[in-house]
Amino acid sequence: MGDIGDGRLELDELGSVIDHASSLDVPRRAELLEGNDTTTWGERLENAGVTPWLRRHRVAIAAGTAAVLLLGAAGTAWVRTRPPQQITTVDVLVTEIIADGGQSGIVDTGSGILQSSYRVTPQRSGDTVRILGVVGPGIRASKVRSHSDKPAEDGTSIADVAVVLGCDDPALDTMSPKDFRLRVEETDTYGRTTSGSVDLPFDIASQLADDTVAPCNQQQISESIVPTKVVIGGSLPARTITATVTVHNGFGHGVSLSPPQGQQSSVYVAGGTTQLGTGDDAVVPVSLRVSDCSNPRVDDAYVPDTGQGGSTSTPGVNLLVTRNDLQQGFGATIVVPFAPVDRARIRSLLEQMCRGVPSVTTRVVIAGSSPVAPTTEFTSSGDPSTVGLRMTVDVATTAQRVVLSDGVAPEDVAQGADVTISTAGSPVKQGHARLVVDWAVACGGGVVNPPTVQLELTSGSRSWPVRAILADEHLLAAYRVACPELQSGDFEGLGWPGS
Repeated sequence: MGDIGDGRLELDELGSVIDHASSLDVPRRAELLEGNDTTTWGERLENAGVTPWLRRHRVAIAAGTAAVLLLGAAGTAWVRTRPPQQITTVDVLVTEIIADGGQSGIVDTGSGILQSSYRVTPQRSGDTVRILGVVGPGIRASKVRSHSDKPAEDGTSIADVAVVLGCDDPALDTMSPKDFRLRVEETDTYGRTTSGSVDLPFDIASQLADDTVAPCNQQQISESIVPTKVVIGGSLPARTITATVTVHNGFGHGVSLSPPQGQQSSVYVAGGTTQLGTGDDAVVPVSLRVSDCSNPRVDDAYVPDTGQGGSTSTPGVNLLVTRNDLQQGFGATIVVPFAPVDRARIRSLLEQMCRGVPSVTTRVVIAGSSPVAPTTEFTSSGDPSTVGLRMTVDVATTAQRVVLSDGVAPEDVAQGADVTISTAGSPVKQGHARLVVDWAVACGGGVVNPPTVQLELTSGSRSWPVRAILADEHLLAAYRVACPELQSGDFEGLGWPGS
């Protein structure tokens, strides 16, 4: 029997037990697998030099791994906190404010520029807004002057907008107030901006439409509707001067022409309506009936502003021009100038018609309440605040007879004007005539000018027209008693005594 070992058995190559084995040698790696020709992945990486490289660069690898993990975390956080989808429409409230000069609405600054002021407030919490300008038919450009460099806490912006007109825009022919809009830029809480056009309040848009179309129509019509001939005539018995005007229409639209009917300083202007097609010529008669021989003259014609500067006046008469194709009835005023020879002819006719006019002065001696119901006798307006005042008028004149009539011309009466002064006539005794006059006036409309009456003075076979203003302290006192709601300061600048 061999020596006693440590209890372990030793086997030979065929698996048989070798007696007396006291220990097992540590097997070599190559002896673990049969044939010694199969390697592990670790051995392959080791043999290829990968594992040694990883051991040498383990700090850099750890940092890269951390970076990858950090990017992943940041991406997850961005997904969770990214802003909502941007709203691409503006949502603001537009109101008008009083401009710097104290005027509200659209202000015509001259030279084809209109100015207005706007307040714009965003409706989304946290947003701010900026005014970019006004767009619409006939608007060439606009310039914005903000009242502050920064919006208010609620995002509100206030700015003055100056609009430059472009009257060559064909869209003016079919425009409507809704075509005029305000351009704004809205910025949300994430700094993203959206711009767009928003509606203006209807009253502002309507005024902007009117103030844009009117000067453009005036400019186009003034350039295209041209008087080519003027013939001055007169009738001494009728005390009427006629201006027969030939007008050419170089405009692209048919128009209606008529004189601005009404009282001027010494004449009453009248005339009918004349149609004038595009490219045609027409004769427009204008009647100048003498109404005041105390200061016989014809007022100058009004030269309107066509965007090139302020309005002026010149010797001549005006004609009103209305485009037939516009339902809105937008019109303009043109000037029929009087040449020096025409002015000389008019002066000569006035002198003949008014030669030898008697002298005349008027004075109210008594004034008080009228016993005649004014709403039924003197006016058709039906204003419940209308009151009647009766006055006794002393007329001092060198004429033989005087007739006092209403200051409203017969043409106006025929078209529905209210006759507010009753007629009266009286012979002249010792250079004086006494006339009783009833005057109807409405207290609710504010102070009005003193009443004007028409005097017809007669001596022999001739008569002369003279207008007289009944501005007298007696009538003023009666007026203030009848309308106690009127204040003293209200009468200033209207021709009443002491004003």
